[in-house]
Amino acid sequence: MIKWFGHKIYFHENLIWNYIYSLRIREYPIERGSLPIYFRLEHRLIVDDNDLVLEVRSPEGFIFDIKKIGYSDNVDSGRLLTDLLYIYLRSYEERARSYESEIYEYIDHTLIYDKLCSITKNLRPPVVAGLLETIYITETGRNIYAQLTLHVNWNYIIDYKSSYK
Repeated sequence: MIKWFGHKIYFHENLIWNYIYSLRIREYPIERGSLPIYFRLEHRLIVDDNDLVLEVRSPEGFIFDIKKIGYSDNVDSGRLLTDLLYIYLRSYEERARSYESEIYEYIDHTLIYDKLCSITKNLRPPVVAGLLETIYITETGRNIYAQLTLHVNWNYIIDYKSSYK
């Protein structure tokens, strides 16, 4: 049994959710045939006996961190996923600044949190979420950073704000 947005539900697998953050790095202008470089982080919430375990790893299996975060009946797994996604959305501008980037477009986190919760609330685990961001490395030294896609079980959640420089 796990907790999901305040309700206890029966759950017979060990993977509750898997969130994959992807950063795609491309040169700009894009040359025909040039392939981007991808950096991915996988965040997995699993049940181990009655413990909830959060793993951060690469898709190839390299483990960055593993933490027991509580018991399956007292930690809200669905709320934990939406909060983690929200943290990534809120910290987008900081990531862009760290690349000394001009922000091209981004998801408006203030409009998206309720939509994210309502979609995730109606799903049953295992849930797959993904966020794709792209940085375009320019020749001028001004890089362009863009959030392109956020999805939860292939429900796309995109609300772009105007680009600004």
